[in-house]
Amino acid sequence: KHFKNGRFLKSLENAPDWNISRNRYWGSPVPVWECECGERFVPGSIKELEDAAGRKVTDLHKPEIDEVTITCQKCSKSVKRVSEVLDSWIEAGSASFAERHYPFNASEKLEDFFPPDYIAEYTGQIRAWFYILHVIGAALYDTPAFKNVNVTGVVMGSDGKKMSKNLGNYPDPKEMLEKYGGDALRLYLMGSPVMNGEDIDISEDNYKIQVRGMLLILWNCYNFFVSYAMVDKWEHESEDKNFESKNVLDVWILSLLHNLILSVTEDLNAYDTVAAITKLEKFVNEFSTWYIRRSRDRVGPSAENVEDRNAFYWTCEHVLVSVSKLLAPVTPFIAEEIFRNLTGKES
Repeated sequence: KHFKNGRFLKSLENAPDWNISRNRYWGSPVPVWECECGERFVPGSIKELEDAAGRKVTDLHKPEIDEVTITCQKCSKSVKRVSEVLDSWIEAGSASFAERHYPFNASEKLEDFFPPDYIAEYTGQIRAWFYILHVIGAALYDTPAFKNVNVTGVVMGSDGKKMSKNLGNYPDPKEMLEKYGGDALRLYLMGSPVMNGEDIDISEDNYKIQVRGMLLILWNCYNFFVSYAMVDKWEHESEDKNFESKNVLDVWILSLLHNLILSVTEDLNAYDTVAAITKLEKFVNEFSTWYIRRSRDRVGPSAENVEDRNAFYWTCEHVLVSVSKLLAPVTPFIAEEIFRNLTGKES
């Protein structure tokens, strides 16, 4: 909110006039043919330009486009294009609809994809890309340029300074991915203050924290379930899908799970990954520490109560599958592995 009602609002209130043309060679040529008499021609498509020029146009860039002339409709003189090119921010600000070649792609309808549901960029774009998107969206379509936005902070080096190869003040991303996996990086960044617009100092220790504090714990829970389910030859298909356990541990963890699903779904719908990950990490730890640990004597060869044993397996599998679905947007690799192995479904 402080970005929206503070920095962004102020940038709108104090925005200077924007000269969208530049006296440069490289760039998108300004599509204006201006005659000495003051008459201007602005083609809306390549076909319009070809009809006006009476020739085929195969290249819209300089210098080829500068050779295309038209006849002035007012004074009949030969007219050349103005020499300027467009500010590159015009292209960046048109990304939401230009990426689909709109309006020239007849199969696309603007309302089907514009404004986009979600965009993300760092704080430096508040007065730049975010502003330009809104200017163009409002000017062309009289609508906001996006429905939801996530303004991130800046990922700094381990020493709090700007990341620099010369200083070597950050862990090599490729090495970290090979060592800890993509899920650890995603969990680390998407659960960090950087997602709320704050700067963070990146370090290898934070990768380790995500592996030890979340991913390994979840995997150990999954491994415990699979190992003992195989020992006891338990299969979900043989159980009643409407089965309800009377064991207080099962009732407790399912109650927590129900609340977790509601809460995390609400957070993710609001694009609040920090809140969602915080709740998921807490649940996984409670699932391991309180539920799994206190249910160990319910399974295995020494377990005598078959009904209670089956209740544990049904509950544990239900929890693991549900958590994998909630984690899929954040940690897709471990989530997919657990979900596919337990359900037999493709994804």
